[in-house]
Amino acid sequence: MASAPPLDDTIYATTTPLEVKATGAEAWHCTRVKLTKFRYMWKIENFSFLKSQRTSPEFIIKDIPIAKWKLHILEEDSYLFIKLLKNPCGDHLRIRHQFEASIINADGKVGCRYASDVMLSDVISIRLISMDDLLDTSRGLLPLDALTIVCDITAILDTIDIVPRKIGDVSIIDSNRQQREDLSQLLETGKFSDVTFVVANKEFKAHKAILTVRSEVFAAMFDHEGMDENKKNRVEISDFEPTVIQEMLTFIYSNRSPNVDEMAADLLPVADKYALHKLKIMCEFVLHRDLRVDTAIETLILADRHGAAQLREQALSVIKENISAIIKTDAWQNICQYPHLVTEIVSFIACT
Repeated sequence: MASAPPLDDTIYATTTPLEVKATGAEAWHCTRVKLTKFRYMWKIENFSFLKSQRTSPEFIIKDIPIAKWKLHILEEDSYLFIKLLKNPCGDHLRIRHQFEASIINADGKVGCRYASDVMLSDVISIRLISMDDLLDTSRGLLPLDALTIVCDITAILDTIDIVPRKIGDVSIIDSNRQQREDLSQLLETGKFSDVTFVVANKEFKAHKAILTVRSEVFAAMFDHEGMDENKKNRVEISDFEPTVIQEMLTFIYSNRSPNVDEMAADLLPVADKYALHKLKIMCEFVLHRDLRVDTAIETLILADRHGAAQLREQALSVIKENISAIIKTDAWQNICQYPHLVTEIVSFIACT
């Protein structure tokens, strides 16, 4: 079940991050922007026979499946223009994006490039190159009369503000509070439930409609009649503790994770497995905030295993800055089980 990118949201932090204390700031907030990057290549053979304009087939950015995109080129005033378009069914989505268009030359290298320097919501026409330069054989931009365009798209998936819990009037800021409380009541009572989570010897009553709206993984699970979970109305989980699943369900129903400060390392894997993107960001924030010499190796392994790229980079930075102390810790012995991470640590230290 495809879904639109999440709306801007707010996370209320329960403790003050160490970096805030270090600066002595009297007020603070952190804005986290989650991005996705995608590359699309379009090759047009026999380009010289092209009419005044041409549109590519539609393509989909993997993290934004609800929107379909295409490239459009046209010749006007002796210049080649390029547009990045969304199809009509996605026009109601104001997806903020940045893109870079390149023409690949005969050597397979970038021969011409244009990059938008701002995040765009609307489509604009970009003057890519003059036709004289494009047709100049010495530049090799049309080998065998073929034009190859590579488009790199960076889009904003989510923007989350992390602020202290005691800031302003939460009852005014949090306009959906009552709705979350109502949903939490459904979880607590199990009323009208139609699916049961079984974890060890503990059972949790839940509701397919709520699960499918909040998680594309659960949506896929309950969208197919052949899935055992859908037929039996039971989801048996053996790879997580009951407390972790209970916290996950609390987040799904309330959009809050009361115990994330203590459980971030346990919640990150479950958030990754069930595609709970906001919960994953919350876990990454806590783990970054608590990064220390004695936690850097474990955090790196966790981030690498569960695709937390930004947290991974932050852990590498801490390891680089404290490598002489870290190699003396017991955690350093654990990293030897992950040769690719050892190689990356060495490369990171050597190249940055």
